[in-house]
Amino acid sequence: MAHKETLNVNNYFEQNSENYLLLIDNLADGVALVQDGKHIFVNQSFAKIFGYAREELIGTESILLIAPEELERMREQFEKRRQGDMLPSHYETVGIRKDGQRVYLEVFGSMINYAGKLTNHVTVRDISYRKQTEERIQQLNQQLERRILELLIANQSLAEYDYTISHELRTPLQNIKGAWHILNEYYSSQVDSQGIECIRLIEKNIKIMETLIENILTYAKFGRAALHFQEVELSELVQSLYAELSQQQPEPHRKLVMHMLPKAFADPVMLREILFNLLENAFKFTQHTPQPIITIGGREEADQVVFYIKDNGIGLAKEDIEKIFDIFHRGNNSAEYTGSGLGLAIVRRAIQRHQGRIWAENNADAGLTIYFTLPKPAEG
Repeated sequence: MAHKETLNVNNYFEQNSENYLLLIDNLADGVALVQDGKHIFVNQSFAKIFGYAREELIGTESILLIAPEELERMREQFEKRRQGDMLPSHYETVGIRKDGQRVYLEVFGSMINYAGKLTNHVTVRDISYRKQTEERIQQLNQQLERRILELLIANQSLAEYDYTISHELRTPLQNIKGAWHILNEYYSSQVDSQGIECIRLIEKNIKIMETLIENILTYAKFGRAALHFQEVELSELVQSLYAELSQQQPEPHRKLVMHMLPKAFADPVMLREILFNLLENAFKFTQHTPQPIITIGGREEADQVVFYIKDNGIGLAKEDIEKIFDIFHRGNNSAEYTGSGLGLAIVRRAIQRHQGRIWAENNADAGLTIYFTLPKPAEG
């Protein structure tokens, strides 16, 4: 059956050769007829692919259009096809243009009987753009694989870091705490007022160190923890956190003002940490304000929600506004206002994990307003 079809094709070319050449002359794909290794016909597209005028190619050896590294393979293939061997009719190769530039080619080849002679009928398609795109994708995949490996190594390092913090710092701290407990329980009655003050100072610094260790671990965890997004209602969460902080830091004159709080699309664990730290920050910097007021609200924008927490406390020095979210930055009032210097750094990291942003502005009258954005829940 295949032999019969070949004979039919050959008969068609013998009987309609002139009409066929007119037909293929305007095809988008390049077409060439090669007899005895030389071009006897090329269409306009073929000449254009290789950067020649048609007349320049007629009578030239087809092998001259092949890239050096492909020559041996293509010579063998041409010869085998000329001898009638069954070879793949569809393959890819690399050609050389007149200007020396390489061109990637998709080739369809077959042997026909043309003008009474065995002829190699070649159709070529320029696939350079596709090849360049494939190479670029391969490069990007390799870069991605390297980046994933780097992240895996980094995560392993962070896991080791967590262990170091947890074990190497907590263990000696527990020993110090045990020694403090013995000192306070059994020897406080034997020391003077200065000794008592030293015991209290040790206790205070133990608590500061415990908080610092917890905050460092939280900061590290928020950099790599998996996020579980869901629609979150903020009003009840804010009221609950405000009540919790008010028990820890009672102030009868403190007032919470809540404006509209749109829903957010966020990880509820991280969102709780964000709000807790921001409210705690407002509590801290209004502790010497006679009538402390903390105001919280928000508004919806195109694809995000903007929230703000405003206080009427001491505000920030201009040079501290840009640094307030840096790790361990505590500003010019660090001696008066205690803290680990990690609370707002934790907040920024958590918000960045939500693809949001955070910034601070001093109020015109008094105090500070911190703004932050979170994803907006999908409608529907």
